[in-house]
Amino acid sequence: MLLVMSQATTIPRATATRPMMKSIVLVEL
Repeated sequence: MLLVMSQATTIPRATATRPMMKSIVLVEL
């Protein structure tokens, strides 16, 4: 999960990807 969040933070275009990433993290939890 941390790796996914780190990648999203590293990618500038993660703005639109953040909602999806958060959803994925919630699913993982």
